[in-house]
Amino acid sequence: MQLVDQKERSNQEEPVLYAALVDSMCQNFWPMFIGAVCAATAALMTAVAEEAQRRFRAEIEVALSEAPAGDPLARFRALGMAYLRWAMRNPAHFEIISNGRFFDHGKATELSRDNAELIGMTEQTLADAFAKGQLRVPDLKRVQIAGRALVYGFARMNIDGHFPRWGVAEAEAERTAEAILDLFIEGIAKRPA
Repeated sequence: MQLVDQKERSNQEEPVLYAALVDSMCQNFWPMFIGAVCAATAALMTAVAEEAQRRFRAEIEVALSEAPAGDPLARFRALGMAYLRWAMRNPAHFEIISNGRFFDHGKATELSRDNAELIGMTEQTLADAFAKGQLRVPDLKRVQIAGRALVYGFARMNIDGHFPRWGVAEAEAERTAEAILDLFIEGIAKRPA
């Protein structure tokens, strides 16, 4: 009789044990699963951002190869046009790389290093232009930030679909970008005496 009681008790406890085990697995699984998905998503977005940066860098290399080596102001313009062309031709990459919510810039060391190099290149190009007497504005940091704001803002307007409201057809966006960048360059360039 004791053996039968033990067998009945064992059968009654098995579902409870299984239920407790499944409950425990569920409680631990979902946070681990979500964490794994989030980690995989972050890794994927970082890889996409790094590819976007490589394409951006390639666009810059092409633009600089076509700009006169001894004309820093023309090279500064080439940097701006490279940014605009890349952003307009690669809107998804622009969105990912320019928006900090898709990946952790701090963990994307290669991308952050390359970005710092590009900022340094821009600073040096402006310093060279100033040293050659090409700029009328001595505050190079403000010129750099204003230039960045211009190209970023134009790219953002393109992605957000603002141009039709401003009478700029999609086919005209790149020419408009070039004209606006030229207007900016004209504003910072030293005027002939």
